[in-house]
Amino acid sequence: MYKFFNLTTNKTIIAAATLLLAAGCANGNDGRSPGWLLGLGTSTTKTSSIAAQDAQLRFASIDKALQEEVDNNIRAGFVARIVTSQGPVYETAIGMADRENGLAMASDTRFRIASMTKPIVSAAIMRLVDDGKVRLNDPVSKFIPAFANARVATSTKKRADGTYATRPANKDITVHHLLTHTAGLGYFLLFESDLDKDYLAVNPFFTSGTLEERIDLIASLPLYVDPGVTWIYSYATDVLGRVIEVASGN
Repeated sequence: MYKFFNLTTNKTIIAAATLLLAAGCANGNDGRSPGWLLGLGTSTTKTSSIAAQDAQLRFASIDKALQEEVDNNIRAGFVARIVTSQGPVYETAIGMADRENGLAMASDTRFRIASMTKPIVSAAIMRLVDDGKVRLNDPVSKFIPAFANARVATSTKKRADGTYATRPANKDITVHHLLTHTAGLGYFLLFESDLDKDYLAVNPFFTSGTLEERIDLIASLPLYVDPGVTWIYSYATDVLGRVIEVASGN
């Protein structure tokens, strides 16, 4: 049985999400808007005042949680914002954008968006589905021949000759598998087995060449499991980028 990387939710995200959920629920039977809970309404009643104080306490708890992350050197800094239908209701910039040069975080600090590209890539795939250029059940090998005849590792440890013991995958990897991270591919967040380390080595952020060449490196490795068996956070969206490139001709 292989141990896969599981993403955990940061307590600061929970705090913000709880606040947003509460704000959304405030638009309930009494007709009050989310701004009521956050103290943004026009009412001057005692109830509204209490709600405003409660919102400020919630905001303070987010500040505290973020500051603890910075103080404990878990993160260099944060920029956080909460927006309701009435507009921004909370914003903070904590910590450093560049510790080496003493540059503090600011509300307009730029960040690498990293995995926030995933919904963009997924939306692009669905546009191609709408255009009839891609089907969700299309085998990925239709667009990337290197994924034809995929094989599954029966052991994540290399044999003496440096190869893996493998067997044929019981089905093709499809576009749907990539969209749902159920293709059986790996990622660079595990470091225990030989296969983990090989998936780290083919990280497309650090390999060179065209997108086609970098994705073919990923395709050269065996899968952890058969497609569709389980969810594994992986290079699936990077592979989808190549599918888009081929299917769109761009």
